[in-house]
Amino acid sequence: MAKGGKYLRQESPRGSRQAPRRDYQEPVQKKKKKMGVLPIILIVIALLLVTIIGVGYWYVTNMLGLVSKPGQVTTPSMSAEDEANMLGTLPTQPMTAPVEETETTSPEDTWPEIHSDQNITNIMVVGQAARENEEYRLADSMILCSINRETKTLTMTSFMRDLRVVIPAYAGHTQGFNRINNIYHLGSHWTGEVSGSMEMLALAIEQNFGVHVDHTVEIGFYSFMDIVDLVGGIDAELNQEECEQMWIDGTGANVDIKPGLNHLNGYQALMYARMRKVGHGDFDRTARQRHVITEILKKCKEMSLLEVNDLFRTVMPMIVTDMTTQEMTNYAFELIPMLKGLNIVSQSIPFEGTYWSTNQGSEAVPDWVLDANLKKNGEMLRESIGMVEATE
Repeated sequence: MAKGGKYLRQESPRGSRQAPRRDYQEPVQKKKKKMGVLPIILIVIALLLVTIIGVGYWYVTNMLGLVSKPGQVTTPSMSAEDEANMLGTLPTQPMTAPVEETETTSPEDTWPEIHSDQNITNIMVVGQAARENEEYRLADSMILCSINRETKTLTMTSFMRDLRVVIPAYAGHTQGFNRINNIYHLGSHWTGEVSGSMEMLALAIEQNFGVHVDHTVEIGFYSFMDIVDLVGGIDAELNQEECEQMWIDGTGANVDIKPGLNHLNGYQALMYARMRKVGHGDFDRTARQRHVITEILKKCKEMSLLEVNDLFRTVMPMIVTDMTTQEMTNYAFELIPMLKGLNIVSQSIPFEGTYWSTNQGSEAVPDWVLDANLKKNGEMLRESIGMVEATE
């Protein structure tokens, strides 16, 4: 018998040797293919991206959570006498242009249709001048920031404080025509909430100029000082008249200001943005305000992540907005990448050649306001921000 036993090894009838025969055979295991280096790298990168996006989303949401909502801000109420003084004697009909003018304001029955464009977001930024516990919450500056995603353009449109517009019916009140900056205070006075200010001003822009306002952001005017200091100051070209006014307003703090290019700190930038007694009044004043914002945006493009973090932590608590945290987060992730290549355009309403001055007071006590062809200004505004109007 062959070595190993007949069950393990047998001779072939032909004398040839055969492979051992087994009663039970182990299943053949397939060799595992080793994963290549490239797929592993891709998985790691994907995990890192998900982590970074998650952390970034958490960070942005956390920062935006510092922003105040309208319901968190208290608003003092006016007395009946103060309200009457603010409103004054209001005409119920549109102002007629002087004889030399050929166009008039648009009456209520021809208010423009309100337009919106999915490629454009309109955010009204209000510089509110009242300090805490002060009575009036007038809009010291009103700048409509129109962000056109298609052209990657930010158009900043200032509205003159003394521009007389149709005040929209709101909270049971119908008040004819008045200065646009009064509207912001009336909205909160009649509702007791800052949201009333925002809603009423948005209605005024929409009904007078035909542009839908998506959101409103309020920031205290005095917060500009902190923001400018955080970005390291701004540059501004000043003429002799502006310097003289800065020397007066600065009470010694602006003695180094000279005609020409100046580097302004926060306090000086605030004085520069608020002066009204030089140049072309409120037109030049709003141009200076837009210049300050433009310079701040330029500085933000050059800031490090740590500097941006410090800026966020300082600025966010100064802001009041009707946007939800989710809306702000969505805008941040969409618009921040556009910042470096953003084209910035600056303009004001009323546009040149569309307005005139009217004394709504008396000869003894004059009270000058700006009257304008509101319909024409609305058309020019919509065209300037790239709004495509629907055609029938």
